[in-house]
Amino acid sequence: MEEGNLNCHELRLQEKKAEEMIAKLSEEKKQVAIPLLEIQRQRNTLYLNYLQELKELQEKYEQSYQPLYEQRRALLSSVPGFWFKSIKNNTVSCEFLYEQDEALLQFLVDIRHKKDPNSENFSIEFEFADNPIIENKILKKDYFMANEDVMEKAIGTEIIWRGNNLTQQVKKSKKKGKQGKEPKTERIESRPSFFNFFKNVMMPAPQDLEAMDEEDEHEIVKAFEQDFDLATEFRDEIIPNAMLFYLNIREESDEGDAEENQPKPVKVDGSGSEKQECKQQ
Repeated sequence: MEEGNLNCHELRLQEKKAEEMIAKLSEEKKQVAIPLLEIQRQRNTLYLNYLQELKELQEKYEQSYQPLYEQRRALLSSVPGFWFKSIKNNTVSCEFLYEQDEALLQFLVDIRHKKDPNSENFSIEFEFADNPIIENKILKKDYFMANEDVMEKAIGTEIIWRGNNLTQQVKKSKKKGKQGKEPKTERIESRPSFFNFFKNVMMPAPQDLEAMDEEDEHEIVKAFEQDFDLATEFRDEIIPNAMLFYLNIREESDEGDAEENQPKPVKVDGSGSEKQECKQQ
């Protein structure tokens, strides 16, 4: 957390608001309120220093992990399907997997998290071996943050498809012509897929949100939150603990009910696409 960010921290903004409120008090009340606010300000300073030191410590150890991740990547060259299985065994990411995604995810050789040292921005990178499905070697999603917990936007790599676009499907329909014939027409529709993750996500301006009806606003906010949840799941869980997810032991202690450990039924969306079954590996 940089010095400028510390000065703009919510606690500092609250201090300024408190000063404005105290200025309106009587002189008698000011004599107590001013020293009390100073005590609060000193406590805030200590807390913000703690946050700064904690951030520096986290960044130090994040750098220490990188050589281990490189060793892991080298070893995984002989373990096909490792990352696909790890993603499938995670209860968050598996909800975004569909049957058609598996073939491409089998070519996934590494997933990386990169942090901008000067801000809260970060990126998630997916590296693929040569394959017949996409031309990209790297698919990346960049996250631009207002602060540690608030995302402003996310920009993903444009996927260059060699074959069928996994995020689209062709719908055929029949329409009667003038002579009573029924020529077939085709239209391209969006299709649920893990690779929709790489589409750009941008929150509309507040005035645009206010102009929307409640249902549309809810859907936009929900999509925004789901995208960020998936990104942070990769950053905080799947990348650091990939081997534990591969073995399907990472979340056992979090699932107290034995029934929750049973395989879930295959989920099918309205288009008929089957979701990959979670937690079955």
